[in-house]
Amino acid sequence: MSDKVGVCALTGSEGSFVKAHILPRALTKPAKKDSHLLQSTRGRGYRKRFTSWYDKSLVIREGENILSRIDDRGVKALRKNMLVWSSWRAFKPYFEPMGVLFPDHSIRNINLEGADAIHEFFLSIAWRACASKMPDMEHAFASTEHIELMRQIVSGEVELKPINFPVSLTQISTFGEVHNFSPIRETVSPPKSISQYLENEEWDIIRIYMDGLVAHVHLQPERRTASEIPTFVSSSRKTAVTAVTFEASAQYERMLIGAWETKFPFGSLE
Repeated sequence: MSDKVGVCALTGSEGSFVKAHILPRALTKPAKKDSHLLQSTRGRGYRKRFTSWYDKSLVIREGENILSRIDDRGVKALRKNMLVWSSWRAFKPYFEPMGVLFPDHSIRNINLEGADAIHEFFLSIAWRACASKMPDMEHAFASTEHIELMRQIVSGEVELKPINFPVSLTQISTFGEVHNFSPIRETVSPPKSISQYLENEEWDIIRIYMDGLVAHVHLQPERRTASEIPTFVSSSRKTAVTAVTFEASAQYERMLIGAWETKFPFGSLE
């Protein structure tokens, strides 16, 4: 427990701050026990750490207990559905190929066990990253209204519904370098196959990566189709989880950029 006293960003109660991990430790362990972990933030390159990011001025014990319960349920659901590398023990899940034209890409159409727990889990991480004042979280941001709604849902004040910050998933279908990457905000285009049915031509997302899994937390609701878009995590139907090999993934490309930024820090070539 910290000696620093303040107001919990999650519950609004006053008390002593505790360490709050942005990404849960269970899914951010180094490849070998007691070894360093590669950790990167956009524009900052790589750093060696023994644990992932934690904020010492975000929540008090009451708030951390809420986050811990969400993490426990979410991690169990991710492992149950074999969505993360650490759940691939004796074998890995089957990825259905997308054809000879796309040899590195595949898909899983699965009835997710604990879909609501997965939705809540990634929403809570998006809230932590956006609410944090840590420099490494500066690229994860949202409007004041969005952050407040996230907080209300995570704290249990507001019920989580499919329309609230829907989540889509992409698995990395082959093992790669174990590393952590800080959550960031991005703008992406929806798949052309469903774009004609959507309200938004572009999606603003919080991108989260851990343990071979990429999650997009969507900031704009798709009011008419939030529970129908196949790539959005849902408990009412099968969820289409897209997949790509590590070497062909955007995450691998980000690792290469991180290596460049480590070798040549911003401004060093001017």
